[in-house]
Amino acid sequence: MPIILTKLFLTVSISGFLFLTLTLFFIYIYSASRRPVDRDLSDQFQYPLFKRSVEFHPFGQKTKKNNKVTKLKISDIKTFKVLSYNYAKTDSQVFYNDTELKDVDAASFEFLWGDFGKDRNNLYSGDEKLEGCLMLDNSELKIKGQGNTENFLVCAPNKIYDKNSFIKVPDATKIELVNNEYLKDDDIQYKIPFDRKKR
Repeated sequence: MPIILTKLFLTVSISGFLFLTLTLFFIYIYSASRRPVDRDLSDQFQYPLFKRSVEFHPFGQKTKKNNKVTKLKISDIKTFKVLSYNYAKTDSQVFYNDTELKDVDAASFEFLWGDFGKDRNNLYSGDEKLEGCLMLDNSELKIKGQGNTENFLVCAPNKIYDKNSFIKVPDATKIELVNNEYLKDDDIQYKIPFDRKKR
């Protein structure tokens, strides 16, 4: 009788150990199967198991349940890199979230700030090409007083963007940087950062 109990105990112990080991193994595989490509910049672009593709997970969600997870159509997975929370690119493609930008020069494309990016030919807000826009920095604005470290996107004829928002102005090409706190045109001063109510 004691031998039978000992064998039964050993069988249950080994079965329990194997069950626990397999459970932990599958938990590890599941958790490791979706990892951000670059955790420091964005958790939205994730590798599935074996890193053979990239998936876009809105707001970094790990599961597909109640979520629009999209497998990106990438031409060269080896050159894929994340630029910001929403932008990523390869040597020949640029993505804003799960949308591939059309007619973009991927080699020169760079992230600016917020939802803004640029290549050698155009400026972009998200996946939208900003027509008729110029990017102005301190060297291009007529600076009076102290310099400002901000960059501005000026969309002719009457819209100017800063990092957080944009305002409509009578003529964006006449904007000057006064100091760290204000821009001005011929008639009006605009406080930096822009008041969103002035959109």
